[in-house]
Amino acid sequence: YKDQTGMMGYSYGQSDTIMCFNGAKSWQSGWYVDKEVTVNSAAISGAVSCFDGDLHVIVDYPTATTVLLKVQDDANSVDYYVNFNAKKGINSGTREGGNQVTITSKTLAVRDSYGESEFVAKLGGQASFTFANYNITVDAIDTTKGKAHVTLLLTGQSVCMPPSPAPANAPTTGFSSMSTTLPPTSKPMTVMPISPPTTPFPTNIPTPFPTGESHNSCTHHGVPFQTISH
Repeated sequence: YKDQTGMMGYSYGQSDTIMCFNGAKSWQSGWYVDKEVTVNSAAISGAVSCFDGDLHVIVDYPTATTVLLKVQDDANSVDYYVNFNAKKGINSGTREGGNQVTITSKTLAVRDSYGESEFVAKLGGQASFTFANYNITVDAIDTTKGKAHVTLLLTGQSVCMPPSPAPANAPTTGFSSMSTTLPPTSKPMTVMPISPPTTPFPTNIPTPFPTGESHNSCTHHGVPFQTISH
């Protein structure tokens, strides 16, 4: 009840408070799964080890690239959630951390399931904050475009390097798999027949085509073949 960045963290007397959920609750909802990025130091299970890019306000979800970051701190069984809390559209009534990058946390029970979240920090432009084994810097905030550029690095890291590409597949064939069969050293000998064949030539003239059937039609036993279209 001490988080006023979004709904469900504080009670208000007004019935028309216009704000979204905080980062933890937004992730839990599962509404933005294709615009979420998971960060952990080992970069496992589809995660990355750092982040350097734009965070868009959730209001702009349809055209955004990224709206939520989740930083996994497995050593302490805590997940941290980072989002840009812009005062815009359906989030224009946020009471805390408006137009700032906010960080919330949730202690793990079952990851991404229901649980109480805690407000951790709110950061304006050029501000930095250290949590878990990460340092986050808000490089710039653009309220007109509804985005904040953030850099999230492991402690001691100076630049976010993209993951190395996977090695190319080794060729499936090589010199060792080539056939070693040698060509024959000489041509095979053909033995000529000693005497000509004894079978006489046919004496009868071949039977002509049936008189009632066209020679040019494609038929079999009088039934035209059907052309199959490919």
